[in-house]
Amino acid sequence: MSATAKTRLGELREYITIQTPTRASDSHGGATETWATHYQTWAKVEPVSARQQFFGEQLEHRITHRFMVRDPQSALGTQMRISWDSRLFYIHSFRDVLEGSRFTEIMCEENAPS
Repeated sequence: MSATAKTRLGELREYITIQTPTRASDSHGGATETWATHYQTWAKVEPVSARQQFFGEQLEHRITHRFMVRDPQSALGTQMRISWDSRLFYIHSFRDVLEGSRFTEIMCEENAPS
């Protein structure tokens, strides 16, 4: 049995906000992207990997995390992000852990380009 399959309700100790992008019209005929709260929930947060690489002439840091949540209240999407502890994580994928286990694993990358 994998580590994700062993998640217990008591391990969901971090309060996270799932955000969705919205477009707001400005007074000049353009639009600005803002982020709105989709819902908030408790989660288990685990760092998965970190790497550094040069891109162009800049050093990039890529950090991925796994968020485990119970029964997401509504549909998730890869256009969404998670706000946690004043940090931003962009959703790359999500899955039902054990087909009906009531836990959803969300894989994210911190500070990914939007």
